[in-house]
Amino acid sequence: MIKIVLVGQKDFVTMVFAKHAQVAEHRVALVEPSVFKSVSQLADQFIGHDVVINLHPNSRGASIVIEAAAQASVPRYLHLSKLGARLNAPTQMLQELFDIENTVKASTLNYTIFKPSLLYGPGDPSIKRIVRMIRFLPIIPYVATQGMLQPLDANDLAHTMLASISNEDSYKKVYEMGGTERIAIDQFLRLLAEIMGTRRVLL
Repeated sequence: MIKIVLVGQKDFVTMVFAKHAQVAEHRVALVEPSVFKSVSQLADQFIGHDVVINLHPNSRGASIVIEAAAQASVPRYLHLSKLGARLNAPTQMLQELFDIENTVKASTLNYTIFKPSLLYGPGDPSIKRIVRMIRFLPIIPYVATQGMLQPLDANDLAHTMLASISNEDSYKKVYEMGGTERIAIDQFLRLLAEIMGTRRVLL
């Protein structure tokens, strides 16, 4: 049995991870870093655990989580970033995620960084928002780009990340992950509309 701390909010990704960890008979604790006001307070929550899995690495909370995991001498640290996070990324969010990745790499932790594409799964709020938009708007606004989506099932991500905990070959590595299907954004929206039994104009 592995003692795991899931750092994040009670969103669909965290719940998918908790389910997989419990099925594997691991002991799971959920920690929301915003509750703690200092590194030492958060480190106290990590002491005695085998792995910290950071599922919500926003720029405001990531540094304290990384520092707390190091202070608690946690044997293993898994970090969730996002595909597209890189130097000179097109958005501030992706650039900040890349900067956080570098903070992880500079730490003393036995880390592995995972960079998935768009995640989907039960209770996914982003898909729900798109579905509502398609249902109620006759014209769907979207940013026309040449980019492709490779949606990844959150269950596959959870399985892969949990399997990496004891895999020493994955230490100090960065993995980019996507689903098996590639689809353009406009095709994705049209496919959802078709599944819903409607047709919409994309603008």
